[in-house]
Amino acid sequence: MLFANHEPMGIALLGLNGKDQPMMEMFLKRYWSTQCIVVPDHLAKLCILDLDGIEGNRLLEKQQSEYNDRPLIVLSVHDMSIDGVRVLRKPLRTELLKQTIDVCRSEILQDCIRIEKSKPEAERIIRVSPTTKPAKQQGLASEWQYQSSGENKRRLSVPSAASQARFIESTCGKSNRKRMISL
Repeated sequence: MLFANHEPMGIALLGLNGKDQPMMEMFLKRYWSTQCIVVPDHLAKLCILDLDGIEGNRLLEKQQSEYNDRPLIVLSVHDMSIDGVRVLRKPLRTELLKQTIDVCRSEILQDCIRIEKSKPEAERIIRVSPTTKPAKQQGLASEWQYQSSGENKRRLSVPSAASQARFIESTCGKSNRKRMISL
């Protein structure tokens, strides 16, 4: 599911160390290659945080204080529950992580739809009128060029591909050499 403006949803990966970050990025690309991208935390709509990292608790406090309106998925070895946060226990089961991300994505999309529906129709509809006409491109086959000499006008046509090929063969000649393939 993409947003109404066809942009993918940004996901922040925080507190992941070593090879965990690239593995999580590969996981996201595998299941949501066009719908999700990894972004910095200030641009994200969803955050996945590893609580067991060195700065895990500080990152959790920052996310809860600054970004309390967005979904947060916390990964931890310990079994715990945190208000307003989805906690997944390590080692992660990919199917559970996939389902959790899908639930968060659908909540985010529902919030976007709810916000959009609450606006009056005049604000939801954006009318765009072109300010300038597109410029004509020169040299298209549909445009004919004319040469005038005195009273006569004659049309200069664009040469066809066959006539161009005949011209090339007459000036360059045909290549009779066969390619040699070395193994």
